Amino acid sequence: MKKDIATLAIAELQKLKEKNVIQNSILSDELDNVINRLNDKSFRLAVVGEFSSGKSTFLNAVLKKDLLKHGTVETTATLTQIDNISSDEDDQTFDVLYVDGRKEANIPIERLEDYTSTSSKIVSVADEVKKVILKTHIFDVDYPISLIDTPGLNGIADNHREKTIDEIKNAHACIYLMQVRGINKADAEFIRYLCDYQKNILFVQNFIDELHELEGESPEQKIAAQRKILEEDIFYDKPDVHYDIIGVSARNALIAQDKETFSKYSDAERAELLASSNFKNLIAKIQELITENLTAKKQQKDAIRVALRILDQMHDIANIQIERQKQDDIESGKQGKVRYYTLLEERLQKNKEKYQKNIRNYISVETTELHKISNKKIEEDLERFSEHIEDTLNKIKFIDEMEDFVYDGGMSRQITSSVYEITQGINTLINYGLENIQDGAMLRIEEYLGSSKVSVNKKWNKVTIIEEGYRDFITERDKIIELQEDEVKELEKKKDENSKKISELERENGDNFKLLNSVRLQLDNNESERSSEIRRLGSMPDVEKQTIYEDVEEYRGGLGILDAVLGPKIVTKERIVDDYSLQNKWKNKKNIISEKYNNKAADLKENIDALSSKIEFLNSRIKELDENNIELRLRISEQLDEINMRQSLIEKEKNVARLEYLRNLRKEALKSLENYLFEHSGVQSELEEKVSKVISREGKQIEIRSIGLFERNFRDRLESIRNSIKDSTQDKDTLNINREAIEKTMKNLEKLV
Repeated sequence: MKKDIATLAIAELQKLKEKNVIQNSILSDELDNVINRLNDKSFRLAVVGEFSSGKSTFLNAVLKKDLLKHGTVETTATLTQIDNISSDEDDQTFDVLYVDGRKEANIPIERLEDYTSTSSKIVSVADEVKKVILKTHIFDVDYPISLIDTPGLNGIADNHREKTIDEIKNAHACIYLMQVRGINKADAEFIRYLCDYQKNILFVQNFIDELHELEGESPEQKIAAQRKILEEDIFYDKPDVHYDIIGVSARNALIAQDKETFSKYSDAERAELLASSNFKNLIAKIQELITENLTAKKQQKDAIRVALRILDQMHDIANIQIERQKQDDIESGKQGKVRYYTLLEERLQKNKEKYQKNIRNYISVETTELHKISNKKIEEDLERFSEHIEDTLNKIKFIDEMEDFVYDGGMSRQITSSVYEITQGINTLINYGLENIQDGAMLRIEEYLGSSKVSVNKKWNKVTIIEEGYRDFITERDKIIELQEDEVKELEKKKDENSKKISELERENGDNFKLLNSVRLQLDNNESERSSEIRRLGSMPDVEKQTIYEDVEEYRGGLGILDAVLGPKIVTKERIVDDYSLQNKWKNKKNIISEKYNNKAADLKENIDALSSKIEFLNSRIKELDENNIELRLRISEQLDEINMRQSLIEKEKNVARLEYLRNLRKEALKSLENYLFEHSGVQSELEEKVSKVISREGKQIEIRSIGLFERNFRDRLESIRNSIKDSTQDKDTLNINREAIEKTMKNLEKLV
């Protein structure tokens, strides 16, 4: 069975490692990363982005749900891996891998923030959580795909910069999020470093919704300009790097897809936002990148090319060592071994101060350059953030909204958070630069002394310019919060009392409802008994007919003479009349029954009305307490964020015209921001001062450490020279064997790509 190129390449590299050819510790570690990439059967996409690149919003748009924190100090503090699963099993859960080896599986997605954010109250994320693996459906491919959300190039969590770089090295491709202003100098430097390990990079120009054609900056123009920078300034000498660039609005894509969080938008508005975001084209392009890589086995070939670059460096080191050995042999043959090694020792002693001076000069030049780059980044980042705040202020059209932003904490929180993140970005840049300076110094020691390896007792410890969050923009805010703590406690106490009273009233109402139902049942039974008794009376009797006899006068007729003499004649007549006596008797009985039960029903109804009124009153009271609690919660929230300047400014400016007041408010806010960021003793000068101290201090430490390493290795080299007479030939053969082994491995790997 034919082996794939990854298996063949791993076998070649492992054979080389077994021969103990690789002596340089840095290059050996990088070669191990390549082997890990070749062993990885999934396709890994590292998502990289600095402050203000919108990385978290971008990933939320990919997930179609606003899950990852963004825009605050509480940012991502660990590696978050998003594994693509089939649409049939899309259950939106995640697993947590801990540093100590523990694992929690299938945690509901709603709890993601508890395991990824620096603000988590459940776990110390940066110290305890190794990785969070989120499982969801993104791509329609039958192949394991993973997106790696790194803490970022300037992530605020400690101990994660190295993890971010390692993930980039181990990934098969990279998505690089760009800020609204595009690529700056710091980006360019990092991208050139990045492409030593990544040959497939998709650049994403975020925030295309903020570009305005009327201002001469349409999305098409922006993409064209960024592509030109990539071609002419970054990849001009790197033909093996495959890259593309696409513009998107991650924010619009997220709003369009997350109906739960952004519920106020209509379906038509969502469709329009999704179309304008260009996000569907981005997902299609990522899927195309994945498919192309799988078809052409690009990820394996790219890893092999990285291995070839590393082996080429090893080969150069071997050549230098062999040439030095040849020269040593020539001189040894002329002078004799003892004399030769004596001369070699003298040469090392003679050049010792020169080598040390070169190392010091190298460190000095590099730290000076790092200082310049750091100050430039501070200036650029602060200018960019200042422009962002200015844009935000210019977009606000209403006084209430402006006052809320300026005085009620919105602007303060943004400034505090952003200055803190900018500070951490400088930390990352300085640590990255200092590591490179130290590595460069060690490589120079190897070169000067001809030793194969310089050992360091410990890894580079990161330095931090500022240990804790930067001071608040409005310094009085903490004082206000302190003064209001007692009031907040009273409000909390009252809210708790209300909640307790609500519970008591609800229990009482429950009893009232039970009693009301009981009385209603009695009323129903009363009506049933009344109906039963009336039914027992039977039907109402019919009216009877009765014959009665009565005497009536009757005229005798004629001319009335007889009537006049004798009077009227008395005649007895028969008459039929209605007899209601039985019917009336029945009605009397019925009335007696009805009156008896009606009186009882009236009492029961009176009870029902009383209970209903009581229930209604208690419900009204519960509602009143609920509303009171809502108001208390709102007041508590307002108290925690309130700033005392608002009321005084409202009083002072209430008679000022709206537009003038708005302009003055905006002008004052920008002036305060400018003073805070750029004036003497402001953020810029404070950061630059701290950067200068840190680089100077750590540069000195690197110099001390490097000279100490030089001294130790210098002594080791001299001792090696004095002990090398008997096995100098063996050393030469070993060097040649090493070079031949490297050449053979490179030749075999070149066949695979």
